[in-house]
Amino acid sequence: MKFKIPVFLFFLLLVASQVFAQSSSTCPGWHNPSTFTISNPQYSYSGQVIGEIYGSGYSDNGIYRDNAHPGVDDWAYSSSNTHSNPTSCNASQLNAGVQATQGCSSLSLTDGAYRFRIKNSGTDPHTGNNLSFLPSAMDNEGHPYTSSIRVGTECTYGSEVLYYEMFVTPQNSLLTLWYSIVLENPGHGVGTDPAFIIRVKKKVGNTYVQDDNNLSYVVSGTPATSGGTLVNGQNGWHLTSDIWYKDWTKVMISLNKYLSSTVRVEVYMSACKQDFHFAYAYIAGDSQPMQVQSSGCPSGRSTVVDTLRAPQDMISYSWYKSATGEDVTGNVFNLTYLDSATNGSWIRTTLISADGLDTLKWVRVTNPSPDRSYLVDTADFIPTEGDSAGRMVKVQSFMCKMMSYMDPAKPFPSFVYQAVANNKPVLSIDTIPTCDGKIQLISTSKSRNMDLDTTLTRWDIYDNSQGTGAPLASITGNSGTFQAPRAGLYHAKLWCCTEDDHECNTEGMFDVQALESPVAVIGVRPTDEP
Repeated sequence: MKFKIPVFLFFLLLVASQVFAQSSSTCPGWHNPSTFTISNPQYSYSGQVIGEIYGSGYSDNGIYRDNAHPGVDDWAYSSSNTHSNPTSCNASQLNAGVQATQGCSSLSLTDGAYRFRIKNSGTDPHTGNNLSFLPSAMDNEGHPYTSSIRVGTECTYGSEVLYYEMFVTPQNSLLTLWYSIVLENPGHGVGTDPAFIIRVKKKVGNTYVQDDNNLSYVVSGTPATSGGTLVNGQNGWHLTSDIWYKDWTKVMISLNKYLSSTVRVEVYMSACKQDFHFAYAYIAGDSQPMQVQSSGCPSGRSTVVDTLRAPQDMISYSWYKSATGEDVTGNVFNLTYLDSATNGSWIRTTLISADGLDTLKWVRVTNPSPDRSYLVDTADFIPTEGDSAGRMVKVQSFMCKMMSYMDPAKPFPSFVYQAVANNKPVLSIDTIPTCDGKIQLISTSKSRNMDLDTTLTRWDIYDNSQGTGAPLASITGNSGTFQAPRAGLYHAKLWCCTEDDHECNTEGMFDVQALESPVAVIGVRPTDEP
């Protein structure tokens, strides 16, 4: 059986053997939302308004940098005496519309006072209409985005958090988020300027815990990604009049470590801490399986068995194969124990399971094709060490190490495994020439894992070794007879395929010899006497 993983599935199999009619290639809600209400109970939107001013003077917009942890993107929120306590909003309230009431004069957007809005086609007037409400890129299925979510207002007080809770499955464990930002940049400094933050937290009981600092990314009016200040034309930032905006920017978030767990994606947007400058962001998203596609073995004379293709748009890819020819599909490994050491052009990697008992050795392989793809060759099925060293194995396991990112300056590794069966037929033939110029052709080809469909075996006979031009004859079946027009050398092109995959063809050219018919000669023996 050839291992294939479809790019997109049409139904998401959830716990308790209940199937929800939702597209599993996307998270319900992120992808082109029309409402904040989601019928699937394993996905939900909610929000929170942090800091609404009541008095005069400076106030705390609620988002600040925790300087107690230098070098760590540890941002939090609080409320001061001049603010209300953070106000929670459920999906129904988000749909009804949550509006700011302070600092909302001279609005350019018709819905500029709303803190959470679903947007469709159109452009933002604050950017000279250069920024679309939608990313121009296609989604994971090759379709254009039709809606996004705006988080934040044109009003200059307070801040907002959009929460998106999701149950992580193999089908949605690679999250794509697009964001763009529009803000007034006061230049106060990090922690005081407007701030945009994306976080992912794991649900533990009734609380949410951020257990991976890689899953927190901060963009402010003085972001570290641009050396402490915004520069027109750099890092996607543009200045129009006194308004800055950032082009639609993509982040790729692997949630593989949270499989079968619930996480909360948090999107923070805060205005200036001194309540004089506004900021808002647009968000669009999608998800896909964090899996390697197996496209099957190509036809022809190639020795390629399969083509493995990882999800696109990661920062980098590294491919490994098991040095022992083991199939590790279904095994769960604690990747904390992944350790690599460089030895010349080879990298030896030891992968130890969480219990520390099982060890598999991996070898980094040279990638002959584009970064996200690896061409599996028949040679990959001959381990160089271990119990199977030097002999062909039926199944080989491959690992792709991908670098995901929220902050491109801080990519983090994600690992995906894929087993490949060596189904490529190995061609061989037998021939029986007869004295009348006929050649009986018999295919003795085999596949190591499954039977061949011999009814589809095909022979094309040529008078040239390149197999060009029209064949002299075509024969279908595992065996057949070719009547040669004359004695001499001919060339038989053989095609074979396996029973369950008629696209997994192998083509080979074989030389076959037609014999000359014997001719009776009448004569005398040298020893005969006259």
